[in-house]
Amino acid sequence: MGKQLARAALAGMVVGVVVLGLGGRLAMRVVALIIRQVPHLGAGASLGILLIGGILGTLAGVTYGFTLQRQWPSRQTTKGVPFGSALFGIMSLLQPPAIRAEVAAARAYWWAIIPLFWAVCVGYALVLARYLPAGGRSAASAPAA
Repeated sequence: MGKQLARAALAGMVVGVVVLGLGGRLAMRVVALIIRQVPHLGAGASLGILLIGGILGTLAGVTYGFTLQRQWPSRQTTKGVPFGSALFGIMSLLQPPAIRAEVAAARAYWWAIIPLFWAVCVGYALVLARYLPAGGRSAASAPAA
Protein backbone atom coordinates (compact mmCIF):
# COMPACT_ATOMS: atom_id res chain seq x y z
CA MET A 1 0.00 0.00 0.00
CA GLY A 2 2.80 2.42 0.85
CA LYS A 3 4.52 1.69 -2.44
CA GLN A 4 1.29 2.32 -4.36
CA LEU A 5 0.74 5.64 -2.60
CA ALA A 6 4.33 6.69 -3.30
CA ARG A 7 3.84 5.83 -6.99
CA ALA A 8 0.54 7.72 -6.99
CA ALA A 9 2.21 10.77 -5.39
CA LEU A 10 5.07 10.74 -7.91
CA ALA A 11 2.72 10.24 -10.86
CA GLY A 12 0.43 12.94 -9.48
CA MET A 13 3.34 15.37 -9.20
CA VAL A 14 4.64 14.75 -12.72
CA VAL A 15 1.19 14.85 -14.31
CA GLY A 16 0.36 17.86 -12.12
CA VAL A 17 3.34 19.86 -13.37
CA VAL A 18 2.56 19.03 -16.99
CA VAL A 19 -1.25 19.13 -17.06
CA LEU A 20 -2.21 21.36 -14.11
CA GLY A 21 0.87 23.59 -14.35
CA LEU A 22 1.40 23.98 -18.10
CA GLY A 23 -2.27 23.41 -18.93
CA GLY A 24 -3.34 25.90 -16.27
CA ARG A 25 -0.85 28.46 -17.54
CA LEU A 26 -2.11 27.99 -21.10
CA ALA A 27 -5.71 28.32 -19.88
CA MET A 28 -4.78 31.57 -18.12
CA ARG A 29 -3.29 32.87 -21.36
CA VAL A 30 -6.47 31.98 -23.28
CA VAL A 31 -8.64 33.68 -20.64
CA ALA A 32 -6.47 36.80 -20.79
CA LEU A 33 -6.93 36.92 -24.56
CA ILE A 34 -10.70 36.37 -24.29
CA ILE A 35 -11.20 39.16 -21.75
CA ARG A 36 -8.73 41.41 -23.58
CA GLN A 37 -6.38 41.71 -20.66
CA VAL A 38 -2.62 41.96 -20.91
CA PRO A 39 -1.31 38.57 -19.77
CA HIS A 40 1.45 38.45 -17.18
CA LEU A 41 3.76 35.72 -18.45
CA GLY A 42 6.85 36.40 -16.39
CA ALA A 43 9.23 33.55 -15.66
CA GLY A 44 8.67 33.82 -11.91
CA ALA A 45 4.90 33.64 -12.20
CA SER A 46 5.12 30.72 -14.64
CA LEU A 47 7.47 28.79 -12.35
CA GLY A 48 5.09 29.48 -9.48
CA ILE A 49 2.20 28.02 -11.48
CA LEU A 50 4.28 24.92 -12.29
CA LEU A 51 5.16 24.55 -8.60
CA ILE A 52 1.52 24.87 -7.58
CA GLY A 53 0.59 22.33 -10.26
CA GLY A 54 3.16 19.91 -8.84
CA ILE A 55 2.01 20.37 -5.26
CA LEU A 56 -1.69 20.08 -6.07
CA GLY A 57 -0.93 17.17 -8.40
CA THR A 58 0.93 15.34 -5.64
CA LEU A 59 -1.94 15.79 -3.18
CA ALA A 60 -4.52 14.78 -5.78
CA GLY A 61 -2.39 11.81 -6.83
CA VAL A 62 -2.24 10.50 -3.28
CA THR A 63 -5.99 11.00 -2.93
CA TYR A 64 -6.57 9.17 -6.19
CA GLY A 65 -4.21 6.37 -5.20
CA PHE A 66 -5.84 5.98 -1.80
CA THR A 67 -9.43 5.98 -3.03
CA LEU A 68 -10.14 5.37 -6.69
CA GLN A 69 -7.14 3.30 -7.73
CA ARG A 70 -7.79 0.56 -5.20
CA GLN A 71 -11.52 0.57 -4.61
CA TRP A 72 -13.14 1.30 -7.97
CA PRO A 73 -11.77 -0.99 -10.67
CA SER A 74 -13.64 0.48 -13.62
CA ARG A 75 -12.97 2.34 -16.85
CA GLN A 76 -10.52 5.23 -16.74
CA THR A 77 -13.12 7.73 -17.89
CA THR A 78 -15.59 6.50 -15.26
CA LYS A 79 -13.05 7.44 -12.61
CA GLY A 80 -11.27 10.33 -14.31
CA VAL A 81 -14.21 12.59 -15.15
CA PRO A 82 -15.82 12.56 -11.67
CA PHE A 83 -12.42 12.83 -9.95
CA GLY A 84 -11.38 15.74 -12.19
CA SER A 85 -14.73 17.43 -11.64
CA ALA A 86 -14.34 17.06 -7.87
CA LEU A 87 -10.79 18.41 -8.12
CA PHE A 88 -12.09 21.42 -10.06
CA GLY A 89 -14.74 22.06 -7.40
CA ILE A 90 -12.25 21.80 -4.54
CA MET A 91 -9.71 24.01 -6.30
CA SER A 92 -12.45 26.57 -6.98
CA LEU A 93 -13.29 26.71 -3.29
CA LEU A 94 -9.64 27.00 -2.23
CA GLN A 95 -8.74 29.95 -4.45
CA PRO A 96 -7.00 32.83 -2.70
CA PRO A 97 -9.01 36.07 -2.38
CA ALA A 98 -7.03 37.82 -5.15
CA ILE A 99 -7.91 35.09 -7.67
CA ARG A 100 -11.54 35.08 -6.52
CA ALA A 101 -11.68 38.83 -7.17
CA GLU A 102 -10.26 38.38 -10.69
CA VAL A 103 -12.75 35.63 -11.48
CA ALA A 104 -15.64 37.68 -10.10
CA ALA A 105 -14.57 40.66 -12.22
CA ALA A 106 -14.67 38.44 -15.33
CA ARG A 107 -18.20 37.18 -14.62
CA ALA A 108 -19.31 37.96 -18.18
CA TYR A 109 -16.77 35.43 -19.45
CA TRP A 110 -17.58 32.52 -17.15
CA TRP A 111 -18.95 30.70 -20.21
CA ALA A 112 -15.31 30.25 -21.26
CA ILE A 113 -13.45 30.31 -17.94
CA ILE A 114 -15.34 27.52 -16.16
CA PRO A 115 -15.21 24.90 -18.96
CA LEU A 116 -11.59 25.74 -19.72
CA PHE A 117 -10.32 25.15 -16.19
CA TRP A 118 -12.70 22.20 -15.70
CA ALA A 119 -11.10 20.63 -18.79
CA VAL A 120 -7.63 21.11 -17.30
CA CYS A 121 -8.68 19.33 -14.08
CA VAL A 122 -10.45 16.51 -15.92
CA GLY A 123 -7.48 16.17 -18.27
CA TYR A 124 -5.22 15.77 -15.25
CA ALA A 125 -7.46 13.07 -13.79
CA LEU A 126 -7.75 11.19 -17.08
CA VAL A 127 -3.98 11.12 -17.59
CA LEU A 128 -3.51 10.05 -13.97
CA ALA A 129 -6.12 7.29 -14.39
CA ARG A 130 -4.28 6.15 -17.51
CA TYR A 131 -1.00 5.70 -15.66
CA LEU A 132 -2.44 4.45 -12.36
CA PRO A 133 -4.98 1.77 -13.28
CA ALA A 134 -6.70 -0.40 -10.67
CA GLY A 135 -4.49 -3.04 -9.14
CA GLY A 136 -1.42 -0.80 -8.91
CA ARG A 137 0.14 -1.64 -12.30
CA SER A 138 0.93 1.28 -14.51
CA ALA A 139 -0.16 1.26 -18.13
CA ALA A 140 3.48 1.64 -19.13
CA SER A 141 4.46 -1.56 -17.28
CA ALA A 142 1.48 -3.62 -18.41
CA PRO A 143 2.27 -6.29 -21.02
CA ALA A 144 1.24 -5.50 -24.57
CA ALA A 145 -1.91 -7.24 -25.74
